[in-house]
Amino acid sequence: MLSPAIKEAIKVALSIGIAIALALFFQWEKPYWAAVTVIAVSMSATFGHGIQRANLLLLGTLTGICYAFLMISLFPQDRFLFICFFTLFLAVCVFFSDNKKYGYAFTMAFTVFAIIAMMGRGNGEVSFNYAILRAQEATLGVLVYSAVFKLLWPVSAESRFFGTLKTIAQQFQLTQATIDQALVNNDTSTLESLQLNIQPAIDELQDLLDLPMSNSYRLRHEKAKWQAVVNACSGIKAHINRSVPPANQRINKDYIDQQLVDLSQEITLLELALKGDKSSTGALIDYWQQGTNSTEATPNSTTAKNLLQLRLKRVMSAVAISSTCFGLWIYFAIPGSFIFPMLGAVFANVTRLLPDSIIRQAEYFTLLWGAVFLAQFCLVLTNITELWQLCGFYMVNTFFIYAVFHKPSDAVIRMLGGIMMLIMTMGALYATPKFDIVMPILMLIIMLMVLAIARFYTRLFRL
Repeated sequence: MLSPAIKEAIKVALSIGIAIALALFFQWEKPYWAAVTVIAVSMSATFGHGIQRANLLLLGTLTGICYAFLMISLFPQDRFLFICFFTLFLAVCVFFSDNKKYGYAFTMAFTVFAIIAMMGRGNGEVSFNYAILRAQEATLGVLVYSAVFKLLWPVSAESRFFGTLKTIAQQFQLTQATIDQALVNNDTSTLESLQLNIQPAIDELQDLLDLPMSNSYRLRHEKAKWQAVVNACSGIKAHINRSVPPANQRINKDYIDQQLVDLSQEITLLELALKGDKSSTGALIDYWQQGTNSTEATPNSTTAKNLLQLRLKRVMSAVAISSTCFGLWIYFAIPGSFIFPMLGAVFANVTRLLPDSIIRQAEYFTLLWGAVFLAQFCLVLTNITELWQLCGFYMVNTFFIYAVFHKPSDAVIRMLGGIMMLIMTMGALYATPKFDIVMPILMLIIMLMVLAIARFYTRLFRL
């Protein structure tokens, strides 16, 4: 029996192999764009999420192409105004990238715009050809992903929702048992480091509820019930964290005992609601409505203010990263033509996903993936003579990346591995393969430079 991680790895590897094979069969110039689309869409948890993400990707692609045409038509020879409006669009897209419904479309809009505008070099005809090619490759990637993930071991939103919900409920029970055992043994030292961190799983439940549910009777016709259950999970998680005092604060056993009584009632109501007890579901809804109505106004206003400040800091960081890359490119004549400022702008666009700890990790894995794929570019790809061998090369590497780094916390490593695989070996995907080692080494150096600049500004703005 194959594990879910192995199944996912097989599906992504097969999708990338088919996308590259079809792009080469159609004699399109940049087949790796279709593979990049597959990697971007496959970061979703379920097929429903993937389709939603694919729709946003296509919407962002169309928006980015339109804005690129506008910029090229208005400022084909004015470098200063081009960079100003380039940066302005970056600021707008970063600010709205946190939008729950259309955030990914804003991210993709700027990415596509940066690629089309920079690769066209102000030439309208060249930019138009790249725009058409980009749209074709993105559509191909989405269609291949949809076919493979729909036919091969599809993961429905309903199965994912109830599987995640079951895991969260089990985690609540284990945490409650740990607190009870600590009080019975009079050993409260273990409570100081006990903080439940399952918010990403709860956020996933909410995202699944927001998806179209045409194929799920339980989630579509009982949405109010499961929304109450998700709210209850958030409340129970917060209650557990409140029950555990900070390390520098004295532990009050009477207070914890009282919290445990309330916590036990909440978890019992949740378990009964999961089993389909209608009275318990009603009680669960009433319980959390009473708890949230009294404290709703102040937290919401505070949260909105904090979110606005965080968005503005991300915008300033992104603008600083992109502007620094443009300045270095203009005044220090960094080799690689437009690649350095383009990659700098693309990385700046995703700074909301790259806090300092993630960038540090990305630097290490950029070196690792770069060394691995540079060696394969020199020793393996130069001996490949058939299309099936080339597709097999990318499928095997993709399977390895997704099978080894399958945890949710490894998402950045997976995406970085896939992108580096395509960047470092893109010479082999041309209609006439080019095995020039200078370009892969230059790409690796540019990636490390961009990451160093991004890390400096994320630390400066404390992101």
